[in-house]
Amino acid sequence: MKKYISFWNLDYKRNILLGLLSQNRIDYTSRKKRDIKLGVSFDVILSKLKCDKYKLEEITSELYEEKEILYTDVDHKGLYATNKGVVSSKNNKYKKKYEDLWIIMLRNISQILIPIISLIITFYIIAKDEKSTDIKLQELKEDLLNQIEKVKYHPNTEYNMKTDSLNIE
Repeated sequence: MKKYISFWNLDYKRNILLGLLSQNRIDYTSRKKRDIKLGVSFDVILSKLKCDKYKLEEITSELYEEKEILYTDVDHKGLYATNKGVVSSKNNKYKKKYEDLWIIMLRNISQILIPIISLIITFYIIAKDEKSTDIKLQELKEDLLNQIEKVKYHPNTEYNMKTDSLNIE
């Protein structure tokens, strides 16, 4: 399970990284600040993402493949967002991908848990119903025994008749 959560966490971190690099790219192209340089250094990226260089390679691999980020070593060694990366960031491409994976996971879990919970509830109801049926049967048995006892002591029963008044013999 940790493997899958780590995989989804990559898309979450890609979203954060792309947002950071896109903001840098927008600030650089709009010249909001005079001293801003194109790209963000690896040190800043690692501290923002709270990861090591190996994990950063995993995070950036898809971004490189999609040509959403590129490497820079002009002013410092780091990464910068391409125009395609800025568009992906503004469209929340990796955030949506991250959320979609969580929705799929929750749907899969619910498809497993709902039948199991239903089965447990059904077993509980059957067991409870069986107990109540046993109790009702016991009550009926006691009633039947009481009726038999009453019949034994009724004056017109075979047990209590000494002579048959209708017998002609």
